[in-house]
Amino acid sequence: MKKNRLSLILLSIVLLLFLASCEQTNSAEHVKNAKEFEKVQDYENAANEYIRALKGMKSTQEMADTYKKIAQLYKKMKRNDESIEYFKKAIESYDYLKQPAPYVELAQMYVLSNKIPNAITMVSDLDRSKPNNYKQIKADIMRVVAVTYDKQKNYEDAKHYYEQLKTLAEEAGNQKMVKTATRRLEGIERKQELSPMEEKDETTDTGDKENK
Repeated sequence: MKKNRLSLILLSIVLLLFLASCEQTNSAEHVKNAKEFEKVQDYENAANEYIRALKGMKSTQEMADTYKKIAQLYKKMKRNDESIEYFKKAIESYDYLKQPAPYVELAQMYVLSNKIPNAITMVSDLDRSKPNNYKQIKADIMRVVAVTYDKQKNYEDAKHYYEQLKTLAEEAGNQKMVKTATRRLEGIERKQELSPMEEKDETTDTGDKENK
């Protein structure tokens, strides 16, 4: 009786190992398929294949990278809610691994979705979670918010968030970003003094590529 029970246990273990091996093999096949779909810009099928691949993944690193990839694919398809969902999953996984996480990309998605308050809330949330380099991440998110209001010609809010950006950049020790924020504030003051026609002629650099 004991021999039979032991045999059943061993058989179950072997079966579980076999199934796990099959899942990992299938996962690799789905990733391969996803990459092929990406090459022909079939983003929807690529995302679906990556989602199927997740079921067989055991590595947190692999899952984090895949979550981020899916989020970026949904962004290309302008499916913002799904993109936000997967960026959040990616952040959770990267934070667990203590690796850089796509916080700024999530903030950008909130802006694209007309959810700027959600992006602003991320800054205070970072004070609680304190991931690696969180002070710089807070400044980067605030830059996204400030630049957005600046582009919308909502100068009062832009000024407010550039001032916050300047403070956060000082806390992060990023003097280049401090100078950029100061220049932006000076630029807003000039714009507010201009007439509508003069303002139209004023060339505005959004600063999206600065401070990297």
